Amino acid sequence: MDLVVGTTLASKAGSLFLWATFRKTIAHVFTFFFYYIVIPARSKFLKYVSQSR
Repeated sequence: MDLVVGTTLASKAGSLFLWATFRKTIAHVFTFFFYYIVIPARSKFLKYVSQSR
């Protein structure tokens, strides 16, 4: 019985750890995407808009 409980707790802790790592990775990817793609694209778009007027 203790083995079953221990295995369940271990798997729960493992999935929590995996989920935390996954969320951190997603946050890093999102930040990278935002800073290196969204902001330059926005400045290019603003330049384009100001030139086309």
